[in-house]
Amino acid sequence: MKKLVILLFLLLPFASMAQSNPTDYLFNKYAGREGVESVNVPHMLIWFARWFVDDSDQDAKEILSQVNSVRVITIEDKDLNNRVDFYTELRASGAIDQLKKNYELLLETNDHGDRVHIFARMDKMDYIRELIIIVGGQENTLVSITGRMDLKKIANLDRSLHVGGMNELSRLDTAKVKKVN
Repeated sequence: MKKLVILLFLLLPFASMAQSNPTDYLFNKYAGREGVESVNVPHMLIWFARWFVDDSDQDAKEILSQVNSVRVITIEDKDLNNRVDFYTELRASGAIDQLKKNYELLLETNDHGDRVHIFARMDKMDYIRELIIIVGGQENTLVSITGRMDLKKIANLDRSLHVGGMNELSRLDTAKVKKVN
């Protein structure tokens, strides 16, 4: 029995690695490539950034206290951008189906040649555990934010962070979002 408990304890980290984000495919494929801008902001840096936010911006401080990590990838090179569509790649890899199955679709729109999808994995208390923004088309951008965030506050996040793709958050109608159990 003791050996079984030790074995299960040792295998636990591998089980959590298997439950990766469906969008990891794009981050792994494009991060570090020429013409692609990628940013990975870990929890420690976000925690540290709270100290540099203006004291008058309490919303930004509160949002930053709820965020664990932010990952952004966007294609800056025009030639590469014309050959790539993040949404199409994610659909072909099966990630869109996985997102639709396990996440709540908050927004789906076509805007001037861009397909925008915002997905959220929410807990039972209506907090967002993970927010994924996919922009495919003319402005390929992928944003992944993890934490325990208030939906009403997260809709204003684009004002505080000024990160590409985040402007889509202001479109969220928080009254229409359903809780996922």
